[in-house]
Amino acid sequence: MRGQNLRGKVEILGRGRDIELDNVTGPLTINGYYSGNIQVRNLSQALLFQSGVTELRAGGVPGRVELSLGDFAGVNLAGPVVLTASSKDVDLRQVKGEVNISVDRGDIRFQPEAAPADKIQLSTRSGDIELVLPAGAAFELDATTQRGQVENAFGEPVQVITEGQGAAMKTPAGRGPKIILRTERGRITIRKG
Repeated sequence: MRGQNLRGKVEILGRGRDIELDNVTGPLTINGYYSGNIQVRNLSQALLFQSGVTELRAGGVPGRVELSLGDFAGVNLAGPVVLTASSKDVDLRQVKGEVNISVDRGDIRFQPEAAPADKIQLSTRSGDIELVLPAGAAFELDATTQRGQVENAFGEPVQVITEGQGAAMKTPAGRGPKIILRTERGRITIRKG
């Protein structure tokens, strides 16, 4: 299914393969099972996607979102952005607003547009997490892997703590918006972008 320059509220329900939508002026709801690729570009209002294994909400998509069975990529999104999925690799860039990503299996890469101003929470049961922040960003970090390693390529004020088979990274409290990173099995990396 393909649509362009759609005005008002758009709802797509049912089953199918590919969906490609450009320039939607109202809120967009996609609910059902789609086995192909879903692409949304230039959505001025809220996005809601629901299937049996994935739920995605975003305040708006001035840029683009691409969603397939195993991957989710988004560039230039307006928050709050909430993604819950059973198995997906996630790559989010240039996001403004609060973010909450939770996957059972998959890697997460996140790079906000600027220094974060809202809470960020990224969690995966089995997978790696990479967070890229601007140099000089102020934030309060709480990152933990139960079985894996952490890498601090950001530098001060991030501190690394080794805990048995796992590790953690923290910053002093009250430095800025809270960033929570969790993986049960995987590596967590924070670096400057």
